[in-house]
Amino acid sequence: CKCVDFQVLKLQEAPDAVPNGELPRHLQLYCDRYLTERVVPGNRVTIIGIYSIKKGPTKATMGSKDKVSAGIRRPYLRVVGIDVETEGPGRASQMSLTPMEEEHLRQIAARPNIHEVIAKSIAPSIYGGL
Repeated sequence: CKCVDFQVLKLQEAPDAVPNGELPRHLQLYCDRYLTERVVPGNRVTIIGIYSIKKGPTKATMGSKDKVSAGIRRPYLRVVGIDVETEGPGRASQMSLTPMEEEHLRQIAARPNIHEVIAKSIAPSIYGGL
């Protein structure tokens, strides 16, 4: 028995490509080994994969007394390659800090009450959090 990293992703059509009044379509992706944990929600990606059909649950397999063999088949993509887009608005880019900004962040991090400062900065109106 050998354990392998495995991840199920949901690929959704880009919002700017969806016609007005329609919902974006989606497709399940199955990744394993080195392809896992390469993307986070919101990333724009180009996927290379093998399009397959997965047999869904039937009434017979769900414990029903009616023996119906017609099942729902769901398409999925077995991923063999992922390319994450890093350019453009809203994408993760390699942001670099200037030495002055880095020093400023180190000074803030060295403060003894940094937890309280961050909590009050993020959600000052939440009562009882601190």
